[in-house]
Amino acid sequence: MLPAVYLAGAIRDGEEEDIVWREWTIEMLKHTARLLNPLGGKQYRDGSWSLHGYKPRGSVIVPHDFWMVDQCQVLVANFLAMAERYPCIGTLIEWGRATRRDVLRYAIWSPSIPLHPFVGENAALVFSSVEACIDFLRRHLPVLAGVQPAFGAHP
Repeated sequence: MLPAVYLAGAIRDGEEEDIVWREWTIEMLKHTARLLNPLGGKQYRDGSWSLHGYKPRGSVIVPHDFWMVDQCQVLVANFLAMAERYPCIGTLIEWGRATRRDVLRYAIWSPSIPLHPFVGENAALVFSSVEACIDFLRRHLPVLAGVQPAFGAHP
């Protein structure tokens, strides 16, 4: 069975990069993981969000996102928006929730700001870019799934 990977990170109004990194990640990992995306089913048009035609409020967003965090075996948390002075409060809460059980947590953290000890101590690995993290996962998820269990130096 493919591991479930949750894509945590900033979701800012009008910030296309918050969508782009997730869509690129989905494309790169679609054959090696089940992807849980808090933006799945959502649209952003004319300055407002919708979820399958409904306006998502906190009472909708939080339980849906927590459900996905609770289902994942791997959490990828993109904290790069913190270097742009965005607080990433939702991402930090999801990160904290994932620490309550056995979840592999991978952080994407800008080297321009000091790594917070709660992130550093709870991360399997910390990457400085989305590309580096996803390249690692593209190669390592088949190992975790038992599809490629052989020692790396063997043909």
